[in-house]
Amino acid sequence: MATIRRKSISGTGHILYRERGKQKHRSLGTKSLHKAQSLKREVELLLEETGKAELVPSDKPAVKRRNPTVEEFWREFLLWANANRSPSTVEEYKNWFVQFCEFTDIQRLGDATRENAEQFKTELTRQGKSKPEGVGLDKVSVNNGLKTLRSIWNHAKKLELYSGDNPFAQVEAFKLPRNTDRDYLTGDHRLAGNTGSRPKQYAGQECASRSS
Repeated sequence: MATIRRKSISGTGHILYRERGKQKHRSLGTKSLHKAQSLKREVELLLEETGKAELVPSDKPAVKRRNPTVEEFWREFLLWANANRSPSTVEEYKNWFVQFCEFTDIQRLGDATRENAEQFKTELTRQGKSKPEGVGLDKVSVNNGLKTLRSIWNHAKKLELYSGDNPFAQVEAFKLPRNTDRDYLTGDHRLAGNTGSRPKQYAGQECASRSS
């Protein structure tokens, strides 16, 4: 026989039973007495038939996957960025996000893969935006772009706008001499990938224009 008990604070039902001579204690994941009684009967039936209770009951709803379109994400993200980041940082977000969106042609945030990110990193070293043909960005600028894009996907998850993987999480930055790092801190390369053109209202327009 199994016994149901309730946690005094949470009210969640727990069940006590013996399995192969050993006492077991597990949460039923529900506050409903009716559901707890139903799960208790299932546990007792499993113990009688198999000697083991393999239930994994829970009242918690399944985690909703979030994979917004580029346009949907950017509208929400831009509202947050304008309220919490400096204009120069918002400009940098726009610049790199637009470039990556154009390069990959992603329609949803979750479409981007690590392979896309690695290919983008390589392409930046071969051809920089607004650079003469065949002239890529320097490694400092590429690292800055990777860091910014990684940050965008991280914020997407923190803000609960996206629940997938960060394609830039495992992409390694180029190794640089320490004096180069100090040069970077001066801001000389901060917007090296920028075209100098007037910023767009939101980066998602780039992808939207292609699908229209």
